[in-house]
Parts: sequence; structure tokens; C-alpha cells
Amino acid sequence: MEDKISVYGRDKELYYLFKDAIKAEQQAQKTYKKALEYCTRPVVCEMLQTIHDEEVKHEEKLRQVYNELRQHFDMDGDPKEENEQ
Repeated sequence: MEDKISVYGRDKELYYLFKDAIKAEQQAQKTYKKALEYCTRPVVCEMLQTIHDEEVKHEEKLRQVYNELRQHFDMDGDPKEENEQ
């Protein structure tokens, strides 16, 4: 059986990885929105909008898991005590 520290260690890494992934999705959304401002060809504009919308969905899915992981850590990223959860 794995000890609590190693489980929390992996969860903490996932917590930070998901946090970074959410930021990356948000940046991608901004990039595609900016590209749409310059877009003049309908086919390309449609493609960019579709990709942007997919990035929004990715962020939503990542945020669901992130919020679950976040329940186990305090503001400093340290594990919460069992009775705090």
C-alpha cells in the first residue's frame, strides 16, 4: 500500500500540471480569437472558430478535474488535513 505522502505528491503534480494546462488552453483561445480578427476567408474563419470552440471545451474538462484536485490542497499547494476536506 502506498503511503499518503507519495499519493499526495502525485496529486500535487497533477494539480500543477492541470493548472498549467488550463492556462495553455486559455492562451490558445486568445490566439484563435486574435486570428479571427484578421481572417477574411470564410473557410479559414470557420476552421478557426471551430478550433477555438474546441479549446473552450478542453478548458472546461480540465477545470473539472482541477477543481476536484484543488479540494485536496490549500492555497500554498500543501495537502489539506483530512478534517478540512
